[in-house]
Amino acid sequence: MKLREERVEDKLVFYLEGELVAKDKVSVLSTILEGINREKGISTLVIEMSKVPYLDSSGLGILLNLKDRMSEIGGELILVGLSEYAQKLLSLTHLDKTFKRVDAIDDLFSSAQPSQEIQEGRIEIPSDLDYVQDVSRRIISVLQKYRLPESLLMDMRLLVEEAVINGIRHGNQFASDRFVLIEYKASPQEILITVRDEGEGFDFESVEGKGLKLIKSIADEVEFSRGGSQITIRKRFR
Repeated sequence: MKLREERVEDKLVFYLEGELVAKDKVSVLSTILEGINREKGISTLVIEMSKVPYLDSSGLGILLNLKDRMSEIGGELILVGLSEYAQKLLSLTHLDKTFKRVDAIDDLFSSAQPSQEIQEGRIEIPSDLDYVQDVSRRIISVLQKYRLPESLLMDMRLLVEEAVINGIRHGNQFASDRFVLIEYKASPQEILITVRDEGEGFDFESVEGKGLKLIKSIADEVEFSRGGSQITIRKRFR
């Protein structure tokens, strides 16, 4: 079972991938509970399960434990993207009315009117290019709340993906034990994005590849720190 954690405003999101079964119960439950205890101001725990093809009674037990924990702190648990099998299992065990469910993750972050709120979040991913579009999709979903032009959203997608790819490829050099951390703070006026890898850094004053050139052409400000292993990007919308 693979887990990926993300915080969006007051929501803590865990993306699950694999079978949710007895052998992983302790590790999965402890990891998610640790996240709940660590993060402050969490009102909603979201478990994204679109890549969970199978779960057993222990998997159901994990979800019930998480629901009880969120109730203890006055929050709620939302299950996202349940497979047909998972929905059938909830029905067979008469738990289908116990959990709040949503079909897709983006449904949680949509609004009828343009938002005026500041939105902050962080995403940590392994050094695997398969996760790059997950990051850009999440950030674009946040920016869509501001009703920005589609062309600007596509610019932002390119900017985010190039920065994350650089961190995976050139920073971490695809090392499986290294991660890339993405933090963002968005408002109707601008977004500030920081991408940090665990590599040794580089001479950012003399080295400039195609990806970095694209980033500089789109962003309003680009700043490097930590010897080049961290890039901070500012993009103004208005």
